Amino acid sequence: MKDDLLGPVVRAFRVVNAMAEAGEDLSGKQLSDQLELPPSTVHRLLQLLAKLDIVEQNPDDHKYRPGSQLLRIAFSIVRRSDVASMGDKYLRGIVDELNATCVLWMLIPEADLVVTAGVARSSHPLDFVDIAFAPRGLAWGAVGRAVLAHLPDSVVERVAQNAGPSPTGKALEPLDEFKANLAQIREQGYAFSEGHTISEAVGVAVPIFGHNGTVVACYAATLPMSRFKPAMKKKMVEVVTAGARKLSLDLGYSGTSAAAK
Repeated sequence: MKDDLLGPVVRAFRVVNAMAEAGEDLSGKQLSDQLELPPSTVHRLLQLLAKLDIVEQNPDDHKYRPGSQLLRIAFSIVRRSDVASMGDKYLRGIVDELNATCVLWMLIPEADLVVTAGVARSSHPLDFVDIAFAPRGLAWGAVGRAVLAHLPDSVVERVAQNAGPSPTGKALEPLDEFKANLAQIREQGYAFSEGHTISEAVGVAVPIFGHNGTVVACYAATLPMSRFKPAMKKKMVEVVTAGARKLSLDLGYSGTSAAAK
């Protein structure tokens, strides 16, 4: 459907989703180019979203980022979730085995986003001082793709259509290749990425399923590349997978994902 047939609500959603997908501040021009919307339209939408605190403008470079109200909405949803309340107990165990920062990410399906539901940091002095825990889109990183691999094809196509470059400047694969990579993730049960959303970082993410077999979240362990050795990948996958399986069982998952039915 062409943009001139879409209402302002849908266009505003596309702006918010593009900002979350980018994982970095974006200018109005960047959003206009990426979404193929007139600059004047993007400007009006950003001004409206800023008034609602859905986005905010960086006073230094005048670029835009998710605002406080959007984060409050996301985290209020997360706090009410069984996923968040039940998922914390396995985070520390993953970190203790890997000494890697581990995050529980929860899917917000209405927005094609994942948001942080729990964090456990490693004690290693060379680990991250800070990781961007703002809402993320699904096109990039082990986190997004571990979840997206278990969503319907219509969602995959929508995410691909709206995706711009990764936060580290990578271009999205052609759609057929993108779908093939997601199919491989679905088959192997985990996603692995290097430098997709955080420069000089590797991540392993494993999906978490609810009682009806739909993906609801994922666990992700992240290490700086300076600490990562290829031989570590096997243990990372095993440990994160064990935690994800335990939480899925706690949520009533019977063993078959909705994507596989």
